[in-house]
Amino acid sequence: MSEALEPVLPPEGVHASRLAEIAARVLAAKGVVHVAGVAGSAPAAIAASIARADARVVLVVRDLDEARRAFADLGFFLATDENEDTGEGVVLLLAPPDTSPWAEVSPD
Repeated sequence: MSEALEPVLPPEGVHASRLAEIAARVLAAKGVVHVAGVAGSAPAAIAASIARADARVVLVVRDLDEARRAFADLGFFLATDENEDTGEGVVLLLAPPDTSPWAEVSPD
């Protein structure tokens, strides 16, 4: 017989929360709620959990590649029978312009 595995707990001083708990704290807050230490698809899962409560969510990421991944993840998490498996119409990606603000531009 094998030995029982030790419980997997977060490090000392770190509080692990469920998605529903985070969404409830955000909806109850009157200001900004910071959530740190999330990786992978977790930011999109948190944003989707909050959005399901009929709240508008703005998810800010560091670059366009990460924005595209979050866009795809949010589409997955927010998919319903009405928008099939894409979440289309629910998620909006705001990408930066293709031109640099420092590019030389000549008027026509």
